[in-house]
Amino acid sequence: MNIIDVHAHILPQGFLDMAKAEKIKNVSLILGDDGNPLRIDFGGNPHPCTPEFYDPDVQLAQMRACGITTQAISIAPRLFFYEVPADWNAVFCRLCNREILARCEAYPGSFLPVGSLPMQDVSLAVAEVDDLAAKGVKMLQIGTTVAGKCLDDEGFLPLYRAVAKHRMVLMLHPLIQNLDFQTKRYHLSNVVGNPYQTTAAAGNLIASGIFDEIPELQVLLVHGGGFLPYQIGRMDHAWEARRQREYRCQFPPSEYLARNLLFDGLLFEDPILKFLIRQAGPDRVLFGTDYPYDMCQMRPSAGSLSPEESAAITCENARRILGLD
Repeated sequence: MNIIDVHAHILPQGFLDMAKAEKIKNVSLILGDDGNPLRIDFGGNPHPCTPEFYDPDVQLAQMRACGITTQAISIAPRLFFYEVPADWNAVFCRLCNREILARCEAYPGSFLPVGSLPMQDVSLAVAEVDDLAAKGVKMLQIGTTVAGKCLDDEGFLPLYRAVAKHRMVLMLHPLIQNLDFQTKRYHLSNVVGNPYQTTAAAGNLIASGIFDEIPELQVLLVHGGGFLPYQIGRMDHAWEARRQREYRCQFPPSEYLARNLLFDGLLFEDPILKFLIRQAGPDRVLFGTDYPYDMCQMRPSAGSLSPEESAAITCENARRILGLD
């Protein structure tokens, strides 16, 4: 059985070359004693740089060992660079996107391209969307916020319309950061912070009415959708209580789970995955690993899913949604 992983990351070689040459402000490549990359320093914040992040042959070997046929590859979220000048990021995104496309061509059937966008300038982002669509790219990755702006900002509407027009999937990925003093230890910036950011971003999209205005827009929420599927009843209650004052969506928020939202099943526990399937529907959940980070889950659930559910999540949903048939 083919297994398609829709959520995996790489560090493009072009980025590593720029980091090694110190061509990116506050970014440097740290080498080990053997002269090979060891980690990336982002202004004092370390990021791993083991071969899994940049060597496709190492990645393929680990995929095969876990039974994964195909991985959709996107840049590591630290490479969003939304705070830098937009024209620089537009060039950088194009460099990364072309390298990802070249890898997919070099390893046909093993990798799928996920494009990145210079989100701080929507006109440049739309131009990149159009170019990637012409090259057959089916999925894009953006952050859960953009330089202090939430994703319900009206300035992003042209981007969402372009994504919907091309029938592409927009994957939201959080950035690791300390939300407050309570999340500075125990990796809680990831454990709590990442799901929080995804939940808030999706909540803004739903409540703003963007999915009513652009009903074809399909958004993939990673890490099981954050906390959204498990607190959606609370959001429905808020819609009932406050829709005259704040909420602009036409329907209860829970209805958008099966209309506009997709989810990876990266939840680590079968009962929680089963709950997500029940909430969103078996046709809205896909297999995602978050490879190669230490918070990844490389093997699909093998316990509580029916054969039909397992086939849908590990392969059939991705093939249908990404138009791979």
